[in-house]
Amino acid sequence: MELDDLKAQWAKPDWNKAMSSGKEVDEIHTIITKSRSGIRKMFSIEMSVGIIMYVLFGALALWVKDGVELFLYKLVGVITGFAIPIYYRIYQSIRLLETTDYGKDMKTHLSAFLTHYKITMAIYQWGSYLMIIGCLTVFYTDDSFNQQSLMMKVLITIYMFIAMIITKPFLKRFYGRKVKSMEEFVSE
Repeated sequence: MELDDLKAQWAKPDWNKAMSSGKEVDEIHTIITKSRSGIRKMFSIEMSVGIIMYVLFGALALWVKDGVELFLYKLVGVITGFAIPIYYRIYQSIRLLETTDYGKDMKTHLSAFLTHYKITMAIYQWGSYLMIIGCLTVFYTDDSFNQQSLMMKVLITIYMFIAMIITKPFLKRFYGRKVKSMEEFVSE
């Protein structure tokens, strides 16, 4: 029985493709490990920057107290509301990459991960767009923001639109490159 199972496993077309494509299993595991560590590194950097920003805002709020405008609190609330689901989804992608057993059917598991990861990046991109629109909506419906100078409002709006424009290239550069070699392996 066990020998028949082994023969059936060996006869799987995906396994034969992986072995005949010239890439050894160890090389593929190295690709997976590098991608996982790259994604984890970017996620850690982003989380660290976010935590530093929250700590600085908290320190500012404690130090200045009543001097902090109400729209800044709303801004932090909107950003937090959109960022938590996005970062949780990235965390799930990292966990999926770490916990999946690639020894049996590499291409199928990598394809499933890449599908999950592409959806995660789409959620990140569109969530960022919605976050920026939400922030602009909060800004222009808040009385304390409307009391700011016209120059301040224009600068903040320009900054938000620049952030919207660079979101997609940012994601491609810092998250998309991490899985490029996996995509090449799956497409072979």
